[in-house]
Amino acid sequence: MTHPIFSYNPGGGAFDPRLIQGASWRRIEHQGMSALHLAGVRDHFILPGHTVNETRGALTMWVLPLQDLAPATHYPAHAHSNPHFANFTLLSDRENTGDVDAAQFAMFYNTYWHPVFITKFHRGSFVDMAWRPRQAAFASSNYFEMRRLNWYHLCVTWDRSRGAVSVYANGVLIAIQDTTATQPHVTQPCAPMLYAGNPALAYAKINFYDKIPAPEEIRADFLSRPEVVNKDTQAFLEKTYEGAGLPAFAWKPAPGAGWRDALSLPMNRDEDMLAFFHQGGVTGTTVTPEGTRVVTPTLDEYYNGFHLVKPDPTRMYLWSRQTFEGDLYASFEFKLNSHGGLCLFMAQAAGMQGEDFMKDYFLRSDGSMSMVCWEDVRNYHWEFYREMLDTRNDLVSHGMIKNPWLKPVAFQVENRRWELNRWYKLEFLQEDMRIRGAIDGVTVIDYTDNGFDNNGPVLTHGHIAIRCMMRTDIVIRNLQVKDRPLVKILG
Repeated sequence: MTHPIFSYNPGGGAFDPRLIQGASWRRIEHQGMSALHLAGVRDHFILPGHTVNETRGALTMWVLPLQDLAPATHYPAHAHSNPHFANFTLLSDRENTGDVDAAQFAMFYNTYWHPVFITKFHRGSFVDMAWRPRQAAFASSNYFEMRRLNWYHLCVTWDRSRGAVSVYANGVLIAIQDTTATQPHVTQPCAPMLYAGNPALAYAKINFYDKIPAPEEIRADFLSRPEVVNKDTQAFLEKTYEGAGLPAFAWKPAPGAGWRDALSLPMNRDEDMLAFFHQGGVTGTTVTPEGTRVVTPTLDEYYNGFHLVKPDPTRMYLWSRQTFEGDLYASFEFKLNSHGGLCLFMAQAAGMQGEDFMKDYFLRSDGSMSMVCWEDVRNYHWEFYREMLDTRNDLVSHGMIKNPWLKPVAFQVENRRWELNRWYKLEFLQEDMRIRGAIDGVTVIDYTDNGFDNNGPVLTHGHIAIRCMMRTDIVIRNLQVKDRPLVKILG
């Protein structure tokens, strides 16, 4: 990489102690690299110069987590003493580094299930920046974890003329701005000084540049310190965010293994719709010779008034009226007619004690995501098509959450882009506690659940659903469902 315009080494003896604000700080060493650690939540150090206001530029930072950072369930009591307990701030232009919403530039880790790791060039919360007619400039990882005592080389690049932001971890691209926007993202000026410090992190060398380095240069800068490279962590990053080494998926039920054909619908007949409860905005659902087409309102329609309508008409669910029991296999084919939407598959959906919520309770009308993860319906939800403005959408990406515990159980980026007017095949397979998901015969989800980790039981029966967000135009055909009851059914 080119020579930095500003360079700081807070872990080195030459770093001016007057730039350290707080009584409880120390310098530590790990794997031959020294770093500054501040033990107080209000402690911080100051970087008096930077290039964040340049039209184009980059920053690099070596950081050492002293504890594991991963998404976790939040409870009101967690904020009793520190309202910003979930924000682990790496850099901010506000001296109160935890208050990241107030910052016009910040890079931070947040332990909520989405969007987790954020770099922002505009004041406001994630929702404030993302869900507006002209989006603010930020990049979010959607999922990220930082493993304790593993060095991370973080790099942010920006182009303010386009509102473009990219974030790399150990040379791997983990976050990028919304690539579906038709206008440049809005940026705001960064304050003259930057601040950093968090009890969970130790900070080593930090550099600022006035040019955007090539991805190869960023990776080479990380690899220039081979003594701190952790092979397991690097393999995780390359598989998760670059799709390296994804295994093939080829499954057929073994004869006599107890699998039964539960549902088979071509989805191109009017009578096929009788198998579903239509929830939310259903006026855009039509049966065509190809299959069932779902078209949801545009973002302009959403911003121009639909977002105020309750129950929500911009998103929709197709719920199976039938329930399935035990192990589960589901497959269908889908085709995209336009870019920019989001579609998810829900499985094993039932009430909180396993009851049939469609029979025991009133049918719901709202199309919003509330029922997916913020209500009393437990389920696994797999976002298999993600080009929405608040998701990783430069490449194909997948996320799976166990609800309503908001437990992220899988995240995967594939090194390809979605194509229009071609058919893809989705396959979902749950065998006991193990859940796998595949697109076109490539495994993108492989997760083993656990009923004893404070996130509810292994889910083994319920409805399935296909749900679409706004700005989606998708055709679905050839729905096949098999199940295998876990007990012998006598009648």
